[in-house]
Amino acid sequence: MASIKKDDSISNQEQFLEFCCGGYTFAIEVGLAKEVSDNSPLTPIPAVKSYVKGLANIRGESMVVLDFANLIGIKRAAECSQFIQIRDSKNGDFALAVERVVGLNSLAGKKECKSDGPSKNLIEKCLISGSDKIFLVNGKALQIEVLDLHISAKLLILAPESQPFWLGDGEKATSLSELLDYLKTIDEGSFTLKKKDFAAWIRNSLKLPDLANLVDSGQLKAVIARLSAG
Repeated sequence: MASIKKDDSISNQEQFLEFCCGGYTFAIEVGLAKEVSDNSPLTPIPAVKSYVKGLANIRGESMVVLDFANLIGIKRAAECSQFIQIRDSKNGDFALAVERVVGLNSLAGKKECKSDGPSKNLIEKCLISGSDKIFLVNGKALQIEVLDLHISAKLLILAPESQPFWLGDGEKATSLSELLDYLKTIDEGSFTLKKKDFAAWIRNSLKLPDLANLVDSGQLKAVIARLSAG
């Protein structure tokens, strides 16, 4: 796994990470691309869109992995061999499965051209240099596209067998989904007394720091509404 490090010889506004899919070359702002890693085992997620490959454990954190070619409506030319972890500070990081990462590059000097390729809503613009076209990914549109997937996928993550959350009277929760069911049965006072424990379990056993912070800082009704949104 390799962190994305900026190239000091290129200005911040001009740095992009290039990658290939389906015979096309794409680029995404380096500020959104956190790490590149090799393909790793995936846990399937039922009842989601076809471009969702599953959940992967990346540096101890479970995150949604999207098949980038499927997402933008093109046919892959080869199997996905690498993941690009995308920063999403509001909803939690996710990853794109791509065929090959080319590396950092500058798009300075390249001219904008008519886009006759992949999905327009996820492509900000098409640039050309000589005979080569590069499709610039719209980072905000990408984050919006996957927003609803984060919660629905993470509800399914199971804690290790030795680390359930004990609810009392011999009852336990082994997933965020089961904890959500329990939260719907308690009042605000009970939630306030236990929310530090809930948050610690979500952070340490489920490896979901973004949702742990949500529980730790939220009120019961707001937490239930957010977790039920997926």
